[in-house]
Amino acid sequence: MWHTKGDNKGPVDLNTVFTKEEGFTKTQAVVLNLLTQRDSQTNAVLYPPGKHIIWLNNLFCSVKLFKRLHGLSIRAAGTIQTTKTKQEENGEQEANIVEEQKGRTKHKKKVPAEGFSPLLTDLKLVHTAQIPWGTLYAKLSKNRTVMEFA
Repeated sequence: MWHTKGDNKGPVDLNTVFTKEEGFTKTQAVVLNLLTQRDSQTNAVLYPPGKHIIWLNNLFCSVKLFKRLHGLSIRAAGTIQTTKTKQEENGEQEANIVEEQKGRTKHKKKVPAEGFSPLLTDLKLVHTAQIPWGTLYAKLSKNRTVMEFA
């Protein structure tokens, strides 16, 4: 599968529900856009739930994306980046959009998204030379839907 870059700093025909309402990055929204496509004539889901596993590289991977895909009954696996990107260094980390009700009005605000386990990341960054080859470590995400391995 692939997606084309548009003229206005983003992919062509990107569904803004994933970016504006759910707080996914445009890159992650492309994955969700492609996997939630429907047939133009029958409106049937092109990728039926429970029948697909997708493999992603570190450009797309996040706990938040894997949790959302799990909710769609699409399984996913991928690699992660153990160093910070320029965006993360500048404080522009991925965020979750949370609705709060104050009186009669609902407000949406961004809150930091759950990241990958720093314990497992440290294994790669700090302890690589001390871990015997073939040793496997695993940890569940806070909501127990994403398994992380190192």
